[in-house]
Amino acid sequence: SHGLYRQLPLIQISDLTGAYGVTFLAALVNGVLGEWTLRRWPAHAANTGVRQLYAGTATAIALLAATLGYGYFRLGQVDFDKATDARGPRVAVIQHDFPLVSTPPYGDHPSLVLASYLALAAEAARGQPDLLALPETVWNAYQNIDFIERREVVPEVGPGLWDWSSACHQAVSAFARGDYAAVNTVITDLEHRVRRLAQARPELNLPTRLPRLPAENGPRMTVLVGAVSLEQFPEATYPKLKRFNSALIYDPDGAQRRQRYDKTHLVPFGELVPFRQAKFMGFQLHWLYRWLNSLSPFSQGGKDEYSLTPGTEYTVFEFPTANGPRRFAAPICYEDATPYVIRRFVWDGAIRRVDFLVNISNDGWFLHSNELPQHMAICAFRAVENRVSIARAVNTGISGFIDPNGRIYSEVTKDGRRFGRGTIGYAVEPVYLDQRASLYGRLGDWFAGVCLALTAVLWLSGILERWILAARQKLRALFAKGGP
Repeated sequence: SHGLYRQLPLIQISDLTGAYGVTFLAALVNGVLGEWTLRRWPAHAANTGVRQLYAGTATAIALLAATLGYGYFRLGQVDFDKATDARGPRVAVIQHDFPLVSTPPYGDHPSLVLASYLALAAEAARGQPDLLALPETVWNAYQNIDFIERREVVPEVGPGLWDWSSACHQAVSAFARGDYAAVNTVITDLEHRVRRLAQARPELNLPTRLPRLPAENGPRMTVLVGAVSLEQFPEATYPKLKRFNSALIYDPDGAQRRQRYDKTHLVPFGELVPFRQAKFMGFQLHWLYRWLNSLSPFSQGGKDEYSLTPGTEYTVFEFPTANGPRRFAAPICYEDATPYVIRRFVWDGAIRRVDFLVNISNDGWFLHSNELPQHMAICAFRAVENRVSIARAVNTGISGFIDPNGRIYSEVTKDGRRFGRGTIGYAVEPVYLDQRASLYGRLGDWFAGVCLALTAVLWLSGILERWILAARQKLRALFAKGGP
């Protein structure tokens, strides 16, 4: 999948069938090649089923030609570079390089991460974007406005949580309204705290100097940021806390909206340990959850319950631009690997819900591996399937922009590299608006369902055929022995 997104005519079939269409076509072609190979070995099988082989080969060639023809047709419907009316709002995507590991302290100090990202975002803000996107949960604060306003101490998650989360909220709020002096004040206060901790715990090797923003103020803008949201339910028996992996919006006046998106499709064991509140045939399975949780490296041997709660709504955000309000949604991390999730963001039947998508991810867990370009390639299929532009802001990369034809037209690079140690930067580009419909967007996974049904029929017919042949052989053997 490293370079699959570059085969643009081929992947245009995705807007008919989802990524399953490309998978089906690849399987068909591979099957024909396998058949031709097997017909030559062993030698006595060379002439068996030749007519069937030729028919299968002709079918594969016809489908491949039809796929390429459809792809070129769809690509020729619009040239986004030349269609000025297709240019939408300007979006800035920010990418720093903070790898993560599964053992404490998991990565760089969060104060350094916060200051570094906001300093880099201030550079991107010079491009006057309509929307600036920061990645998913890079500094790991509980930043939802409901929690910030309640000013409550939460013993279950450790001391100092509200102070740290409030500092992150104040910094992002000040950044959104262009008050860089206020951002620097927050950073200076955090720097003093880190220095005091470094003196008390020199073995932690903490930073003693944090980046700053420019002294002059910046432009006011809408900011999208990934953070953890925390909701408390003191009257509940269990759990008393619910955590969400969220996308938050700060408006140009610095106010955080109460409307947020909570990730709906959580990663098993990475974000959610199974069976937390599950029952099977009336039996409580919480004991199984406890055991699985104790095996996770994030639970400190079962002491911590880190599981998140999935969201329930596919939130659409609206923000102002010079050409009027625009709508977007913010799928988080590997939600862009799940076709039906992205479809629900973009389409409500034949009605388009958003103008574009912003995928915020934190791929620091994968260090600087080939997973990063693979994740970008996966995302290209979602753009084609739904005929929607996607901007990606990803910690460690790859951040960039994908047009509705699946073409990656801008990426954050450094010294010609799209990912790797030290690949830090930003990109500010317009997102393209597409008015075309998508059959997959309207109808969903009908093709996959049909393929599954046909596979089940063929599988069952194969079993039945084997039973019938076995029964015939037994009857022949019985009659050959002079049976009744």
